[in-house]
Order: sequence, then C-alpha cells, then structure tokens
Amino acid sequence: MTDVQSRVAAFAPQNEQLLAVLRQTDYAEGALKQQQIYSRDVERELAQVTKDVEQLKKKTLLEQAQFERYRDSNIKRFAYKLGGSKSKEKFTSKTEKEEKEYFEALENERGAIDRKGQLASALSEAQSQLTNYQNAQNTHLQAQKDLDDLYNMLFAGPTPDFPAEDQSEWVFTQARQHYTDAEQRHRAVAQAADILAEAHRLINLAAGHMVEARSASRMDMFGGGSMADMAERSALSKAEGAAGQVRMLVGQAKRVYAGGVEDVGPMDVAQGNVMSDMLFDNIFTDMNFHEKIKASQAQIEAARVSIRGQAEGLRRREGEMRGVLEGEQVRLDEARRRLQEVRAGIFAQAGGAPPAYGS
Repeated sequence: MTDVQSRVAAFAPQNEQLLAVLRQTDYAEGALKQQQIYSRDVERELAQVTKDVEQLKKKTLLEQAQFERYRDSNIKRFAYKLGGSKSKEKFTSKTEKEEKEYFEALENERGAIDRKGQLASALSEAQSQLTNYQNAQNTHLQAQKDLDDLYNMLFAGPTPDFPAEDQSEWVFTQARQHYTDAEQRHRAVAQAADILAEAHRLINLAAGHMVEARSASRMDMFGGGSMADMAERSALSKAEGAAGQVRMLVGQAKRVYAGGVEDVGPMDVAQGNVMSDMLFDNIFTDMNFHEKIKASQAQIEAARVSIRGQAEGLRRREGEMRGVLEGEQVRLDEARRRLQEVRAGIFAQAGGAPPAYGS
C-alpha cells in the first residue's frame, strides 16, 4: 500500500464521521434562515403591541376618569333635572356615551394585553428554537471546515489536474443549495400550518362563546334579568378576546408563508352597553341586540370554516413539501457520495505507480 493510500485508509473513519455529522445537520441552514424570518416578525409585532398596550392604558385611565367624573357630577345631574325630561335624557345620553367609551377602551386594553402575552410566549419559543438551529448550523459549519481541512491535507494543494473532482464538487454545491431552498420552503409551510392550527383552536373557543352569548341573549329577551345580561356580556367579551388573537395569528401566518394564506373575513363581535341595559332594557332593544349577536356568530363561523380549510390545506402542502425535501436529500446524499468516490479515486491515482518510462 502506498503512502497516500495508507493516509487515506488511516483517515477513513474520521472522514465517515464528519460526513455523518454533515448529513445529520444538512437541515440547519434552511431551518435557521426561516426561523430568523419568523423570529424577527414576532419580535417586531411584540414591540408594536407593547407600545399599543401603554397607549391603551393611558386612554383607559382617561376614559375612566371622564366617565366617573360625569357620572358622579351632582351639579350636572341637578342642572339637567331642572331642565325637564329633555335635559334628563340629554344627561343620560351623555353618561351613556362616556360609559361606552370607557368600556370600549378597557376592552381594547385587555385584548392588547392578551395579544402581548401570546406574542411574548411565541417569541420565547421561537428564540429557543432559533438557538437550536444556530447550534446545529455551527456544528455543520465546523464539520465542513474539518472535512475541508482533511481533504486539503490529503490532496496537498489545489487539484486543477482533476476536472472530474471539480465537476463533482459543483454538482454537490448545486444539490446542497437546492436542499437548503427546499428546507426553507418546508419550514415556512410548517410554521404557517402550526400557527393556523392555534388560530383554529382559538376560533373554536370564540364560536363556543358566541353560542353562550346567543343563549344568554335569548334568555334576556324573555325576562332573564341582570344575570342574563352579565352572562351575555361575559361571553361576548371572551369571544372578542379570542377573535382578536385569531386576527393576530392569521396575520402572522400570512407573513410567514407569503401568498399561501388568505384573509378569513371580518370577525366583528357585537358588544353590549351597561348603561343602555339598565336604562333602556326592553323587548325591542333585546331583540335588536340578539340579531347583532346572530350576525357576529355568522362571521365567526365563516372565519372558522376558512381557517379550518386553510389549516388542512397547509398540512397537505407540508406533506408534499416534505416529499420534495426528502427527494432533495436523496440527491444531496448521492452528490456527496459521488464526490467522495471521485476524491477516493484521485487519492488512489495519486498513490499509484508512475507511468512506464518513455510512455
């Protein structure tokens, strides 16, 4: 056995070990790129929602102060009382307006806080996964460097006299790029599918709350009293909170998988009014609000159907993309194997006997 052949044989186990590491971490580059895109998107959205929460808190405090000041103003109440029934109606209308604005501000603040919490959790998970992919990519790059160093040592310099090696390396480089692109596309579809799966869970909750609200509204129409009003408002508030998170998640999915996720339509949840319920509670207002709840329920149901269909479609697409990715993996492995064969042949050729004299 020649010296070159001996060296090739000696380093064969290290060569196989490094190739195994490369195969195990081939996914890292594409996964890391997609995870970076997703993490940046969640981080930007969290920063915006954090600003929104602070602004909404200030607005809620302002609306609360205005409502309580107007509601508790005995001077205004007395002045309107002296003005007769029209003045009394004006005072009631103004109080109702202030109360409505306060509770709307409070509901918006609560919804933003819920979204902030969900985004913070999503960002923490995304950053943890990002670290895993970064570690895998670092491992891959180090293994590739070690393999390159090994080949450089064995080849002892450039190999312009071996065009077959250059051609095989080019094929391998192309196969690696195709695999990386396929991995990134697959990760995008998988992430969008996961996001819509969570959106589907939340829209189911919203739909359930709308059923509760409609039932409470029906009771209210037939004399359910304050308990029915409270149950109705509570269910609607929960439905709006869930719907708000669904809107956010659908937006995320659209950004993660651009062009692959569609809008799900409006999800406008009807909201009651405490002052109106107390002052103008009658069968006609109850029936009118019941119709609004039914309209909101129809919107939520339409959104649920859309999300379910898109989520199922993305899962099928993910399966298709996984098949493409597996095909690219096979081609990458074959290109790597062929490159190794060519290089092994060059090693053997370099260590072979010199040509016969005069030939």
